[in-house]
Amino acid sequence: MGDEEDCHGDNQLNLIYLPDELIEAILIQPLLNHHDILCISAVCKYLHHVCLGSSLWQFKAKSRWSKWDKALENASTDWYQLFIARHKLELKIQQELNEINRRYYDDDLISSDAYRPIKTLLQKDKDNIANETLTEYLVTLLSDSSNDNLTLKYYGKNVYNKLCLLPRIKNMLKLPDDDILIEEGAFLFSSWLMACNITNEDNCNKQIDAIVKQVKQYLIDSNVSVRDSETGYLRDYYSCCNILSAINKVLYGDLGYDGNINSYRDLIAFIDLEARGFTTATPLMILRTDRTPIFFAALYSAIAQRLRVKLDPITFPNYIILRLQCFGSNGKLLTQREALTTLPGNLNASIKSLKPIKNREFLRAIARNLTNSCMNKYRNGKTYKVLTSYLQLVVLIYPEDEENHGVLSRIYLDYCVYDDEVVESAFEKARAGIFEINPRHLTCLNRLKDIKHIPAEPKVKYRSLESSATILFRIGTIVKHRSDGWTGVIHGWDYQQNLVEVEGQKSTCCHPEVGKYFQSFDGERYILNQELSIRYPDD
Repeated sequence: MGDEEDCHGDNQLNLIYLPDELIEAILIQPLLNHHDILCISAVCKYLHHVCLGSSLWQFKAKSRWSKWDKALENASTDWYQLFIARHKLELKIQQELNEINRRYYDDDLISSDAYRPIKTLLQKDKDNIANETLTEYLVTLLSDSSNDNLTLKYYGKNVYNKLCLLPRIKNMLKLPDDDILIEEGAFLFSSWLMACNITNEDNCNKQIDAIVKQVKQYLIDSNVSVRDSETGYLRDYYSCCNILSAINKVLYGDLGYDGNINSYRDLIAFIDLEARGFTTATPLMILRTDRTPIFFAALYSAIAQRLRVKLDPITFPNYIILRLQCFGSNGKLLTQREALTTLPGNLNASIKSLKPIKNREFLRAIARNLTNSCMNKYRNGKTYKVLTSYLQLVVLIYPEDEENHGVLSRIYLDYCVYDDEVVESAFEKARAGIFEINPRHLTCLNRLKDIKHIPAEPKVKYRSLESSATILFRIGTIVKHRSDGWTGVIHGWDYQQNLVEVEGQKSTCCHPEVGKYFQSFDGERYILNQELSIRYPDD
């Protein structure tokens, strides 16, 4: 670093002659990143002083990261040190994600122990930045639609579920049943169960609010008054029916929602106002990255609730309907007896069977529906991960459900993975008298405690070996199965060669396991990540 005099010269336009405020105005420009500012600070003492000003780094910090603890909004905060600390923390989180890939690459299920180093980072936070940094880093990473950083996204989604979503789900389920917002639960569960992306709750709520605004405008145009100043739910039946009819008009008419009246299993809608509003879901669409799946009954209920109409979820054999039924002929309201006539087959049901259920049971139905859709999409793949995620939700919704807790424990035992949270949770509930552990479950838990995680040595395969002479395809090649017709990407050598390469293939393979093996897609083939490269160095 030079002296201040080194900055002076014959040129009167020298940066050193500018006022501090003007220098700061130049430095806060988006074209200059933190590396540029630090380089400028090394020119002389004067610029060093200006470049380390707290107000400058406060602007840079808030421009780069949007989430900050409110406690930091005071005059004594050193924003330069906060910027450096948060930047280092991001790099540390990225290193830990790569470390999870190294240690748990050969494991089919990842135990809670894998996330302990990142949890330790959160616990050691002295600057009130760790939680915000982790959440914003992961949301930014997972929201990126490019085909880069696939491995970071794969493990980042696991960390996001465990350390960001799980605390929110637990807090939501601590609320009294009537205070649980169904749409919030639907968004959280969608993010939890979707392997490829996360739900942008703010955007979803804005779109629901836009629908509500559209319904209100329709009511005004139809001379049906809606008083926003009034509180509580409407009690007049005809007023409720008028509002529901307006909702149906907007959903089915204006937004083009096409309810499937022939299959009540089609209960998922996609929030996507820019692409023809709402459509019923099919298993092949459930993981499209440009839409958010939500149980249609939850969506309809959320719209009605914002308009002060209370709709109770009702048990319908294998399905969920609303007390004021929204399906049928473009949202026709059905009586209880009319609803019974829509049951498929000759089911002997009575009006007494149409019982209101609690919001927790509604959430379980949402989780079950999303799980079935995910498992149908990947029925040829590793569906046990989807099942495990579902069971984790179930035991949160119903802590007393010993049977499903036992099934969850059995899955971990079958894959030889010890998860201390699963084991300790069962014993804690037993000690608290929430449930009694049956003998088979107890045996399973005791066997889990004996499992130790030892990373396996990678098995390296070479093309020069005689056994590899028949291998035709490189790792990362997109291929099509000759007999079954499905398209996938090769992540290991196939000695049977029952595949054919897909020529001219430019699209990616949307499968939740892609990120475990590959770091990016170059437009023609997938690029191996570090762990897969170690095992197949010739590819």
